[in-house]
Amino acid sequence: MSAQKRCLQGRCHPSRVLLGLVFLCTLPSLAWAWPVDVELLLKKGEARFVKPAAVEWVEVDEPSIVSAELFETKEILFEAKKPGTALLLLYAEGRAAVWRVVVEESAAPKAKPPPSPPNPLLETRKACPKLGFHTDKLPKISGEVDTEACRQALLFLLMQPGWLAQELELVFEMGVLASQLAQMQKATEAALGKGKVKLRYLGATLEMSGKLSPKEHRQALWSVFFQSAGRIALDDSMQVVSPPPPETPKEKKL
Repeated sequence: MSAQKRCLQGRCHPSRVLLGLVFLCTLPSLAWAWPVDVELLLKKGEARFVKPAAVEWVEVDEPSIVSAELFETKEILFEAKKPGTALLLLYAEGRAAVWRVVVEESAAPKAKPPPSPPNPLLETRKACPKLGFHTDKLPKISGEVDTEACRQALLFLLMQPGWLAQELELVFEMGVLASQLAQMQKATEAALGKGKVKLRYLGATLEMSGKLSPKEHRQALWSVFFQSAGRIALDDSMQVVSPPPPETPKEKKL
């Protein structure tokens, strides 16, 4: 039996875990981490309907840039308000996905190019000598993430426009995954407080558990996503409980 099959059955090699395309096809829960699953380009003022395969709710991190309204038909109406980039969190049946929505000017004036920032791809190549980068075939990034410095460089690269989840096939050393888990736990505690969410790896799957309100559930998903590089299989075992409605004040008797 191959190492890949052992990992899929939860009996992974003790020093590393395979992550990437294979989980998108075989596991019941959606892979969850940078990069985004879909990129959508809109012009300022444009309105567009998009119908995902399945969706229960959506949330935009920058509603001033683009709004997203979910209809009973399970279609999402996007309305582009101003130039910029926003992320859309979609959730259905215990699965989560993130889309990047880029809003451009209808006729952007030509401007002088800004000073060249550090090249994320070049920095990742330097930090990750065990990764292979391809431009003409999938996966576009494949190989081993063996240090925390490599993971950090890769995380920043995958945050940039142009990268999609389906383009990765990575092997993470267990020490690197432990570091990533610590960062995810720290982020959820900063957002929600200690003890609200418990994170742990089961083989190559990240399990999230806890008892949360719908708002806290979304905050937890965002927190984990922003700290994660590569694509991980997500087991959302969080118990979502809506708070009771406020009591109506009793009328005073005259």
